[in-house]
Amino acid sequence: MSHLKMVGTTIAAVLAAFAVIGATSASATTLCKANEAPCAEKNEWEGEVEGKDIPVTVKASSTEVTFGGAVKATCKKSALSGLASDTEMEADNVPLEFTVNTITFSECGVGCKIEAQGLSWKGGTLEAGEKGNGILTIASPKLAFEKCSEKTCTASATAAELDFIGGAPALLKAVEEPLASGTCGKVTLSATYKIEEPNPVWADIYVGTT
Repeated sequence: MSHLKMVGTTIAAVLAAFAVIGATSASATTLCKANEAPCAEKNEWEGEVEGKDIPVTVKASSTEVTFGGAVKATCKKSALSGLASDTEMEADNVPLEFTVNTITFSECGVGCKIEAQGLSWKGGTLEAGEKGNGILTIASPKLAFEKCSEKTCTASATAAELDFIGGAPALLKAVEEPLASGTCGKVTLSATYKIEEPNPVWADIYVGTT
């Protein structure tokens, strides 16, 4: 299992520039319409209702999700939707909060049914790395498998990590990500999700002063 390395050199350079001019700075991950660091305020993806900031809706889909290990199944369709929320910038490189509201799997083979349990999955994060990429951590994922193996069972994890690859569209990629808890035994998930909304999008750093 390989994930994109989180690199802080660009962030450090930007913060150093603020220090030179005597400003106290803080930085946070943001969803950016351009591949730039730091992300200009005009290029931030932001939700707004009646003048108040709201979380940004993220929607993604995949045409192939493969489960391995204790459960072997391949689904031809999967869709994910969630919310990316800003947090208070009280430190450097504060990640976005990420909540998975829905995730579905279909066309997984004859009789095989896979359902998410315990939604919404709150407490996840999106943390920017370099070149508009990052890591999306999904908190407390849990799936139920029915007629996909010899028994009906569940698979879960404290967290699952997916590479966030910025672009037009951006991608979410998992390679044999383990779901090692539950009654199934160890199950792995491999998939590439295409982010349909927002599009284009990169995981970059926004720097502000305090």
